Amino acid sequence: TGTKGKSTTVSLIFNILKNAGKQVYLLGNIGKPMLGELLKPISNESIFVLELSSYQLDDCNFSPHISVVLDLFPEHMNYHGNIKNYYQAKKNIVTNVKIEDYFIYNSRFEELKKWAKKVKCFSIPFEESQIDLKNTNLIGDHNLENIRAAITVAHLLKVSDEVIYKSVKTFQPLPHRLQKVGIFEKITFYDDAISTTPESTIFAIETLKNIGTIFLGGEDRGFDFLNLVDIIEKYKIPNIVIFPDSG
Repeated sequence: TGTKGKSTTVSLIFNILKNAGKQVYLLGNIGKPMLGELLKPISNESIFVLELSSYQLDDCNFSPHISVVLDLFPEHMNYHGNIKNYYQAKKNIVTNVKIEDYFIYNSRFEELKKWAKKVKCFSIPFEESQIDLKNTNLIGDHNLENIRAAITVAHLLKVSDEVIYKSVKTFQPLPHRLQKVGIFEKITFYDDAISTTPESTIFAIETLKNIGTIFLGGEDRGFDFLNLVDIIEKYKIPNIVIFPDSG
């Protein structure tokens, strides 16, 4: 789980494990429904890679063998009511861990470091990988963190660096996530429609830098946009197209 990066990271983990010859299934928000797979015969070798949202975790009373939390910042305030409830929903992923389970987390976030100190299982921060992370189709520092998370999981499951490197190098970005659409009239267009928080939009701006026009707005989820305003001013984006309701 995580506020952003879930779909990319679970897809990358799935890709790595599949290339390693593991019996792996992509389930949850992005893959097949988990309940359908649970009705089929499952071997001890089966690995389920799940994308779990705060909605799914809100009333979840069990934890995976390997839990991964990518990042944590305000989201879905219109549903959860406040940040505390949202963070608690996310934290449910490790609330019922067993001593032999694993919690893999992004040590850049203070809240996740607090969880790591208290959780009753093995805690592992994202690896500082020796693999060349620049040779990839995933752009931006936030995606480098997603790759580091996937590598940490892969090493835990005894996947070789050779398989990991090849998988990361050939992985294609998912649609609507800093997806390069094409060039028209010497203008390069990117589709980043999945950026539904100010933070993820800031990541996109800092990654692309030279932006002539940005489209913003949509469903009003109660965000504070002040940091985003500062970034737009810092990078001197000249054209801004605003949509309701949050426009």
